[in-house]
Amino acid sequence: MVGGGASPAEEQLVARFSGRLDDRVGRFLGRPHADQWVWDQQLDAILGYSRGGDSASPLQTLLQHVADDEQSLAADAFRAAVEHGDPVMVSCRLHAADGSVRSVLITAVMSDDEPTGVSMSTLLRMDGLTAAAGPWLVGQVVDLTTLRLGATRAAANHAVNEAAKHRAVIEQAKGILMLTYRVEADTAFELLRHHSQNTNTKVHDLAAHLVAQVTALHLDETAPVQVDALLQQPR
Repeated sequence: MVGGGASPAEEQLVARFSGRLDDRVGRFLGRPHADQWVWDQQLDAILGYSRGGDSASPLQTLLQHVADDEQSLAADAFRAAVEHGDPVMVSCRLHAADGSVRSVLITAVMSDDEPTGVSMSTLLRMDGLTAAAGPWLVGQVVDLTTLRLGATRAAANHAVNEAAKHRAVIEQAKGILMLTYRVEADTAFELLRHHSQNTNTKVHDLAAHLVAQVTALHLDETAPVQVDALLQQPR
């Protein structure tokens, strides 16, 4: 693997959705030393071709679609595979022929044996590949665009929900401080933030602690002292 390869999170994403990726995986097969290649119709679709790509040089066509700032990374990965037998695993963006931008994971391995069980279109002739000399390169392109968008959307929704919960507890804590110290809302928040810094505690965690403990307070003339003690307790 070269720099820029798939992160553990990306590999987990592929593993998690492996059962849903059949229509998002394009496969290619070639004899690198003879520069002879074929690839399936799903890879055509990922590259944005409606009638099929250039089956004479799919690897070069694939690399031409990789985003400019990532092309050298992908090319180096394939070069290392051909020259040293290194496995290819590159996460990158593809600019498809239909104008869309796809987030993909490209993987490939070298093999001295003729591949078996490779899912290729029946329209592609492989007799020329069989006759060519040299090792095989077997690869696939996994289109993660939809999955990443879904994961990003879920993460954003979670962040929004968490922010809403934090905001609610902070407002409650501000109300407690306003009543206890007889100050305005801005001053109450500054008090909360000040104690947050002093105790190395996140503001919303300190606010939640204060809200959780306030029912045990005796709301008399000693309330400010009690609240102050709660705010200074390290989490």
